[in-house]
Amino acid sequence: MTQYLLREGRRKIAFLKFSGPHAAVDQRFEGYKMALGDAGIGENVLVVDPRSSNFREELAELIRQVFAGKNVPDAIELPCDSFFVNVYSIINKLGVCVPRDVILTGTDNLWQYQDGHVWPTTVPDFMRMGMRASEMLFECIKTGVQKDSEVVLPCPIYVQHCSPKSNIVEYNVPKIGGRFRMLQSTR
Repeated sequence: MTQYLLREGRRKIAFLKFSGPHAAVDQRFEGYKMALGDAGIGENVLVVDPRSSNFREELAELIRQVFAGKNVPDAIELPCDSFFVNVYSIINKLGVCVPRDVILTGTDNLWQYQDGHVWPTTVPDFMRMGMRASEMLFECIKTGVQKDSEVVLPCPIYVQHCSPKSNIVEYNVPKIGGRFRMLQSTR
């Protein structure tokens, strides 16, 4: 995703991560650091504690501080889709235009949506994931050999567009192959 954002001309890409360990987010963060390092660009890491009792207020204050500072990001990689609605809402209230001023990206986490809004950003093939896991289990039983494996399956991007008449997100727009989703304007 960071490489895609770099190809889109974004050079001030921030990464919002959890304060504690989180395997999936930590792996995406490593990819972010590698891509920026390859491009000779410094990191901009924003840290939030999702377990805090004041999580929403702390997230809002963090985002306000970031956009009031001198190093305003032109893209933010979010740890999961459930952050998308909150960050978009905060940024929108600040008068920042998504995606012209800042692109927000998330990753699929549909079971964990907030405020009743689902903003899916990827469409993983969970059926294929389950089938592949079963194949690996049967192979382990058959051979008696247990080995660590990592399998990466395709995960298409859904692109959401803002309606030109409002700031309402329209669904059912074409898919783009990849692992992440982006909010794009039709304006």
